[in-house]
Amino acid sequence: MPNKTYEEILGPKSKIDQSILEYIQQKVISKNKSSVSIETEYELYLQSKDKSKPKLKDLEKTHKLEMLKVGSLRYSPKVNARWRTETPNDRQKIYSLAAEWNNDYLDAIHVQIINGKNYVGEGMKRAVSAFLNYGPDYKIPCLIDHSMKDENFTNLVVKKQNNIFEKINNTRDRLDSFTYYFTHYVQNNPMAKAVIETMRKTEYNFTPFADKTPVYNGLTTIENIFKAKISGDNKLLSLENMRGPNIQCVFKHHKSTYGLETPHNQYILAFVAFKHHFESDNLRVAEEQFNFVMEKAKTMNVLPIEKNGVSTFTGIKTGSDFASKWGLGLKGKSGITYGMRLIIQLWNKCYDNLPEGKKILQSNLDEKYIDALVAKGSKANSEYSYSDYCLNPLKGSI
Repeated sequence: MPNKTYEEILGPKSKIDQSILEYIQQKVISKNKSSVSIETEYELYLQSKDKSKPKLKDLEKTHKLEMLKVGSLRYSPKVNARWRTETPNDRQKIYSLAAEWNNDYLDAIHVQIINGKNYVGEGMKRAVSAFLNYGPDYKIPCLIDHSMKDENFTNLVVKKQNNIFEKINNTRDRLDSFTYYFTHYVQNNPMAKAVIETMRKTEYNFTPFADKTPVYNGLTTIENIFKAKISGDNKLLSLENMRGPNIQCVFKHHKSTYGLETPHNQYILAFVAFKHHFESDNLRVAEEQFNFVMEKAKTMNVLPIEKNGVSTFTGIKTGSDFASKWGLGLKGKSGITYGMRLIIQLWNKCYDNLPEGKKILQSNLDEKYIDALVAKGSKANSEYSYSDYCLNPLKGSI
């Protein structure tokens, strides 16, 4: 994709030709609001933690980077105890990586020489994958630790090797959500395009370079909607083209109703699913209807509560109420359809009890539609829409 992709999202941060020196000398705003370089801020960080820079070790004295045949490598459960093969699921992890093998993404395997033999300290999956695909003579890059080449498998040796394994795996800087989706976005990935552009158009603050803390990282929510295929589009079209406006409508109405409150994942999924199932009908299901129903939901008593031993009902004061108090249904077997049922109840209460509701919402909705939807074994991506049900109300019913 063109460079404007970077510029549109990252602004002045889109410069990608910095040296490491330039990178650590760039000015940043520290916690005390002063402007300092990254290298200066690191020195201040060490002082605040009462730490000093790690002791300099000459890597060439203890380690060598070599290309070794995978057939020369050995596995020991004493060093790498988590690599088991007892269950099919354990082995599937190996096969999955092997089938996706790509040298472009291969970093060096850590190997410790113990008692004269090459033991995999970290990188067992890569070693096994290489062997399964290409046999024992295939060579892979290995960072070899010679410091214990004359030692046996004593408790001290095993403790050191397991410590190396743990530190390598737990100290890696995993990609944050924005970086993950942005990386795919610049590759023109449809799902990532849908995620990034939907968040931009709903005006939720999600970029890592904003002046204030992001109010909501809804990126994974949109990906879930994308994967659930809650739309009328096909796999050749990005969510932004056809599905996006529906999702943006739901995000916008949440923001207009509940402000900067964090939208619950299930809350958003339920509303998008509702719009998906009803969007093809004569009913108007758009921002006007969504905003009206959810604004009135604050006073419509549909949520069951128990107060002083008496069961009663209350309104949906927050988006979290919608998701958390009905969470067992939303996250249970009935899934998103349970949330859709709640929206239908709200819709009908607004229509029946509010004079303006009849004009804005046009008609009631048949709650039995959800029973028919469930009876058909359908989930949120069903093609059995409400209009289909209206043509034949008994179709798929219990």
